[in-house]
Amino acid sequence: MKRLFTLSVLIFLNFLLISVCYTQSTNNYYMYRYNTGSLADISTGSTLLLNGCHQNSASAVTNIGFDFWFMGERYTQFSVNSNGQMRLGSTAITIFGILQPHGGVSYLVPISGDNNIDNGGNVRYKVLGDPGHKILVVEWNVLRIPSNTCGEQGYFSNLQVLLYESSGRIEFIYGEMQNETDGTNVSIFISASDIPHTVGWVGNISGSYAYNTIMLKLELDFL
Repeated sequence: MKRLFTLSVLIFLNFLLISVCYTQSTNNYYMYRYNTGSLADISTGSTLLLNGCHQNSASAVTNIGFDFWFMGERYTQFSVNSNGQMRLGSTAITIFGILQPHGGVSYLVPISGDNNIDNGGNVRYKVLGDPGHKILVVEWNVLRIPSNTCGEQGYFSNLQVLLYESSGRIEFIYGEMQNETDGTNVSIFISASDIPHTVGWVGNISGSYAYNTIMLKLELDFL
């Protein structure tokens, strides 16, 4: 039986996205939840960051392709790991699964914990749009949650992080989300450090059984 993450009745925190003056507080970010979402199509023209089986791996630091403002800071680079997590800035993300914020580190975490890209999967990115209105799309395919082993029979997930040049908006888009271990809790969060007003949590998400899949979009926008 397929196991999916239940992501309902969770979005009630005020956080995410930059205000007009590029504020440094997550109190000025707000999350909108859409029960249905659509993954951006980057099946052609995308660039691979990680390919094939990756249990604890990180990509090289990569250019975003435009200036992206997050929590009052300008970023031009990012990196990702095989666990489904992203870091902004010129320092590469840790290879290990991220469970919580860390001091002085800007994380975008659409799924926390120890996960892996399985055989046939990848992490890839593509920049869409025109100058001034570009969108960075980063996608994790065949993500196994939770796991650190490739090649075993199981269920897989797909998700994306989108960064918008013109507004600083962030989107987490979830396609097929399946939990390998019933009862496993994960979190969704953004953070610029580990002190008050630099962290925005959605909360714990528990595994549950279901036959269908979930399409969900979390849009992080101005208040």
